[in-house]
Amino acid sequence: MSEMKRMLKRAVKDVCQRLLRSKYPPIIVASMGRSGSTLIYDAVRHSRAERWGKPFSGLAARIMSDTAWDLQHESFRNGVVYKTHGLAYELPAGSNAKVIFLFGPASDSALSVLACREKYGDEWIQEHLEHLRANGSFEEIGEKDVLRFADQLDGWTGQHDAKRLILHYDAIWDHQELISDFCGFPVNLPARRPRSGATSADEATRKKFEATYSELDQRVESLPRCTILD
Repeated sequence: MSEMKRMLKRAVKDVCQRLLRSKYPPIIVASMGRSGSTLIYDAVRHSRAERWGKPFSGLAARIMSDTAWDLQHESFRNGVVYKTHGLAYELPAGSNAKVIFLFGPASDSALSVLACREKYGDEWIQEHLEHLRANGSFEEIGEKDVLRFADQLDGWTGQHDAKRLILHYDAIWDHQELISDFCGFPVNLPARRPRSGATSADEATRKKFEATYSELDQRVESLPRCTILD
């Protein structure tokens, strides 16, 4: 797609989003990365779009959804669902947004990123590192918290400018009704499937990652699987 065509599509989408006049506040789906954010993002935006009726739901889902990799410079609009890996402190005060933050074992998330290199390539990896504000290289993921999982967890559980649903990946399917209540409309979840990326590593690699992230994994395990914070 040419840059001119991309800019035109972006401009049209901006106009459509401004015209939504929705009663629903913006919803931001955030996560540590590789923790179910795409699943929830898709479920929320498609469920919201279904209210437009079947012939228009596909178009509505595209209009009502967006990415927000740079939270501090985003203009959040009512009725729009955003996906981000930005850090919580970047969310402007007074955004009026609700936040769903997904988390899970840091070792699983890191191993999943490792698997994504083979599946999606180096360009995807570089973008993912940028979205998560990485403090190191891909090659260091097995050595330290390059993707700032701890900062994500601390930030979204400690953030005070938005109502937040903090949800463990393994608890998603146990709380469909609560997710719907939080969003303000029925949210339909897909059938649960086993996580593949985190389990594809060989035993030696898995043990190395589990050792690197053991302290953070223990902390994740001690947190409530689902909680709402104001």
